[in-house]
Amino acid sequence: MGQPSVPPLPSLSPPLQPPQSPPPEEVNEVAMEVERDEDEGGIVVETFTDYRPPKLSIGRPHPDPVVETSSLSAVQPPEPTYDLKIIDDLESSEALSCLQIETLVYACQRHLQQLPSGARAGFFIGDGAGVGKGRTIAGLILENWHHGRRKALWISVGSDLKFDARRDLDDVGALYIEG
Repeated sequence: MGQPSVPPLPSLSPPLQPPQSPPPEEVNEVAMEVERDEDEGGIVVETFTDYRPPKLSIGRPHPDPVVETSSLSAVQPPEPTYDLKIIDDLESSEALSCLQIETLVYACQRHLQQLPSGARAGFFIGDGAGVGKGRTIAGLILENWHHGRRKALWISVGSDLKFDARRDLDDVGALYIEG
């Protein structure tokens, strides 16, 4: 008698296939043009524009260049309707730049609004480094002080920044506000 036939074992791994080359890259003409502009330095002019407050002319010019994206510069900010109580002090001391005063006006204007819950509306300052967020906050505290609002909470990332906060309060003329 003959040997019984044994069926072949199934293969556990897929059959080897020759390596495939990656698909050809699509040529993105727009991306190539942007890269050429960047190499030539042209993209900076097209992407960013110098920022100056478009609706307020109060205060000294900001000491450092400040830019915004060209797309953002196409959007007009709301009309400023808030009258600062401390404007005369700020103009005589030149403690805040026109850019910082603009932020101060819009923050105060927003704080006048009440939310549906009855709470006072807030304002977020998202400026980059060196624009003077600390001075703007100090100006906001001083303005609120003149309206009888005596409580402020200033939160910073490190305890060493409390000295910067005190300096900013002193620089805007809030020497009498305890820190």
